[in-house]
Amino acid sequence: MCLGILLFIDKANYAEMPVDDLIAALLSGLLELLAEFIFQFVMELFFSSVARLFPITAYKPHKKSPWLVALILLSLGAITGTLSATFFPHPLVPHSRFHGISLLLAPLLTGGAMAVFGAILRSKNRQPLTFENFCYGFTLALGMAAARFLMLK
Repeated sequence: MCLGILLFIDKANYAEMPVDDLIAALLSGLLELLAEFIFQFVMELFFSSVARLFPITAYKPHKKSPWLVALILLSLGAITGTLSATFFPHPLVPHSRFHGISLLLAPLLTGGAMAVFGAILRSKNRQPLTFENFCYGFTLALGMAAARFLMLK
C-alpha cells in the first residue's frame, strides 16, 4: 500500500519535500481513505437493514444474472453517492495530495468488510443478503465512491 501511495507523489517534488509535509500528505490520504470507508460501510449496513424488511427479494439467488445484479448495485451506489454529494457538497476530508486514492482502496476495504459481515452471518446460521459478499459489496461501494469523486472534484 505504501508503494501505491508513493506513486502518487510527483517525483520532482519528492526529493525536495520536507519530512513533515510528507507525513502530513500521507496522513491526509489515509484520513480520506478511512472517511470514505466508514461512509460506504455505514451505507451498506443501512441498505442491508432496509433489504431485510423485504425478504422475498433480498434472499433470492441471482445465479443466472450476476452481471445484472452488479449493474443494479453499481447504479444504486452511484445514486447514493450523488445524493450524499448533493446533501453534503464538500469532501468528507479536505483534498489531500493523494486525492482519489480512496476511489479504489475504500471500495476494496468495504467489500472486504461486507465479506466478513456475510461470513459472520453464515457462522450464526443466518442467510446473508446478496450484497453481503466481497464482489457485490465492492460494486456498491465503487458506485458511491465514483459518484462522490466526480461530483466533488
